[in-house]
Amino acid sequence: MTIKNEELITRLRNSLEKANVTLKLKARIEEDMSSVLDILKELTSDSIDYYIMENNPVIPSYKDCSKLIRLKKKSNGDYSSGIVLFGFSINDSTGYPLQLETESEYFECSDVDEMKECVAVIIEKKSIDIMKLISEDSDFIPF
Repeated sequence: MTIKNEELITRLRNSLEKANVTLKLKARIEEDMSSVLDILKELTSDSIDYYIMENNPVIPSYKDCSKLIRLKKKSNGDYSSGIVLFGFSINDSTGYPLQLETESEYFECSDVDEMKECVAVIIEKKSIDIMKLISEDSDFIPF
């Protein structure tokens, strides 16, 4: 079976273009996630900070996630003293579906709107933990 050079060039070009689009989508997914977390920072008068980190070494309750979102009180320099808000994995070949995971729930998102809705639900469910983190060693409540 012989592949003509034009066919080979077309196949390889299409593959590289698809990979480039996927990489851009994966970066955009993290940017969209960060935009929701920036709203959370703003609502807490910048009392918290977040960090997107690799799940390595793997935290057992988030074993199926490649990355984690950690929150910390802004005045504390160490993310390990904060909380894990959720874990996530972006589909390597297509970007979506995106998996989000907490210690007790699993969400699958097919687009940015579903992702934002799921992140909002997670924040709502963890609002007590977030407020405990903010008010830790202080009576300051940002609103």
